[in-house]
Amino acid sequence: MPLRIVAFASAFAMVLGVANAETDSADENNKLEWHGWLKETEMVFRIRLDPVLRAIVCRVPYTEISPNKLAWAIRATPNRMMEAIVELERMGLIKMEPPFKFDGNIVPASRHALDQMRRWAEEWCTSDDKCELGS
Repeated sequence: MPLRIVAFASAFAMVLGVANAETDSADENNKLEWHGWLKETEMVFRIRLDPVLRAIVCRVPYTEISPNKLAWAIRATPNRMMEAIVELERMGLIKMEPPFKFDGNIVPASRHALDQMRRWAEEWCTSDDKCELGS
């Protein structure tokens, strides 16, 4: 089922992207808003489909935690946890404090990222079992 959702969202985004690209009279602000919406939609799909990403997004806005402790809590391997951290860092949602230390803490990258992750967590993760691996 989730694969069908991703396929539909991708097709929908491509159709709208082509329509938007062909509109020469569109103003720059609308293009920026559209790009921001599309980027956020892609992030939501990627996070919702990956239980490790979802677990991080559901916990980090509410507590600072080390990658080791979080990996143990959600039964993920340390390597998988680091892959997820790198992916969320690229999305601009989290960062490590201190940087580049696996024994540091995972924290929101900015106030905007904190607010965004809290909004998602409130929607997706009303209880911990929805954010655990395999759920």
